[in-house]
Amino acid sequence: MKKALICGVSGQDGAYLAELLLKQGYAVCGTSRDAQISPFQNLVHLGIKDQVKLESMSLNLLEAIRFLGATIKLYNAGSSECFGDTGNVAAAENTPFRPRSPYAVAKAAVFGK
Repeated sequence: MKKALICGVSGQDGAYLAELLLKQGYAVCGTSRDAQISPFQNLVHLGIKDQVKLESMSLNLLEAIRFLGATIKLYNAGSSECFGDTGNVAAAENTPFRPRSPYAVAKAAVFGK
């Protein structure tokens, strides 16, 4: 059985990805900074919370993948929050990042722009 680890499974993208992978027969483990107190409302809404193994995680994931040396696929979901306040103008690929929260800074840093 294929296995998937979804970091940030409580978010919109993570919950929908979990739903898709469960339908494809994956065993899904989802992480959150504090899985013990997170309500995982998106998973509840999709009716899949009881099908996802939930864990807390705070580690350097890319370094762990490198150490494993296994064939691993990594997908990193971006966020429009990287752009900050664009006024009433839609962001495009060439819009500069102006993150305004720690979450947005982290998402922008991962992008490597």
